[in-house]
Amino acid sequence: MALLAQHEMAGREVVYMDETSVSVWDRNVRTWMYRVEPLPHVLPKERAHNITVLGAITTKRPGLQYVLSHSTNRAAVQQLVRKVLRGAEDREQVVVVWDNHGAHRTVGVQQLLERRH
Repeated sequence: MALLAQHEMAGREVVYMDETSVSVWDRNVRTWMYRVEPLPHVLPKERAHNITVLGAITTKRPGLQYVLSHSTNRAAVQQLVRKVLRGAEDREQVVVVWDNHGAHRTVGVQQLLERRH
């Protein structure tokens, strides 16, 4: 936290990114019930895809920037990074904060973050 405060005090834009997925597949195969009255559980044949929201908030710009995807993959992360960097006043002064998800560490994402123009 002290390092983030130093970046903020130095006038750098700090960007917090994260993602969340919502499964709209009916995967619940158990439910509470009385043993004497079993409840049949049938999975529907047509199920929807997962929905993943990748989002970013920054210390310099109002609002939320986000991308919708079906998973947290390199392409979705790159799309969000491009969106965030496109609106940055000075790309060299952007500090990105996110977790250690594998898609964040791909070569393509790292190269995108390291480019200055």
